[in-house]
Amino acid sequence: MSTEPSGVPSRSLRTHVHHGQVSRGFTAAAGAFPGRLVGLQGSTASVERAPDGPVATFEVALPDELATALARHDITRLDGAPFALVSPNFGVLGIGTGPASAPRRLRVVFVSRLEGGHAVEIPAADDDQPSFQLFAVRAVPRT
Repeated sequence: MSTEPSGVPSRSLRTHVHHGQVSRGFTAAAGAFPGRLVGLQGSTASVERAPDGPVATFEVALPDELATALARHDITRLDGAPFALVSPNFGVLGIGTGPASAPRRLRVVFVSRLEGGHAVEIPAADDDQPSFQLFAVRAVPRT
């Protein structure tokens, strides 16, 4: 564990998502929220909480993989921006894929598709729901 300039200990950013982060992290009690990915600059992603909430900033462990996912033809959009599901406390960002528009009511299954021992996707609950491509993130404190 390293320390920030303020002297506060910081956790290293994991590069991949663990299934436990998905199963525990995407609940309202865990602080998860839906939103819109409104920016990706280098390894910094900005997500606006839906609807019309504040913007939260995250450091993305594998920004090139996130950029590749955002280039997919089947990105789900909310008001024109990629639909996101975020668990800041568990360090997970999900980008919606599947239907072109975000559903009016979101249903998420707490199952993850694993690849190489890591959680890479939350499959869609049914045909009108998006799947979520998963990325490890760390919340950037507001200054």
